[in-house]
Amino acid sequence: MLSAGACLRVWIVGKVPEGTSGRNRREQVAEELNTTGAYSLLRHPLYAANALMWSGVLLRPAIWWLWLVGMMMFALVYERIMLAEEAFLQRRFGARFQSWAEQTPALLLCFCRYRPAELPFRWRSVLRREYSTWWTAVASFAVMEALLQWRWTGTLGLPMPWWYALGVVTGLLLGLRALKHWTSWL
Repeated sequence: MLSAGACLRVWIVGKVPEGTSGRNRREQVAEELNTTGAYSLLRHPLYAANALMWSGVLLRPAIWWLWLVGMMMFALVYERIMLAEEAFLQRRFGARFQSWAEQTPALLLCFCRYRPAELPFRWRSVLRREYSTWWTAVASFAVMEALLQWRWTGTLGLPMPWWYALGVVTGLLLGLRALKHWTSWL
């Protein structure tokens, strides 16, 4: 599930226009309304991808209630974010947003209305926007593996392949972050 969510995020981010679907920390930003590609299937495809990724991490220990509690927390947090985003888009795009929102489900896929994205896939966009997602995914799985190791053996440790994975992903994160902030390539 983690891989499916990560691949879904790559597809979405690689096809959306600049100035949309970002990690907006200060204020909402949307230069245009995304209605094609993944956004023709559901209104919040990035959050659906995040739910898949977190499900993968939370299901790893095979404890059903851990997944249930995690998804309830996920829903509580993301429901607020989705409402704020939709209120912003309603103000910004008015009737166009309203028409799209009425036809497009929030989180449950509807393949019947799929319209291909207008932009070609852009790896640069993915590399610029997704490096922290990859690091978070690997780090979350590594933490889960360390906790499972502690549960099974009584020692808090991480198998060596996880250290290699963390090292590789951390190196990628630092390299891509440097490219993003100190060059014009990303």
